[in-house]
Amino acid sequence: MIDIAEYRRLKGDAPDFGRFLLADPDWEEDIEFPRNRDLPREVDFTDFEPDGA
Repeated sequence: MIDIAEYRRLKGDAPDFGRFLLADPDWEEDIEFPRNRDLPREVDFTDFEPDGA
């Protein structure tokens, strides 16, 4: 274990992951975020019994 002040000194001023990604000026061109447009599967809850029933 180390003191919180020592941890913060060692950690420095590193950006979090989100800021790291957004720091790239061309991030919109580099990364694609495809979305699945399929409908979700159907689930049959007719036999569902909650816990304790």
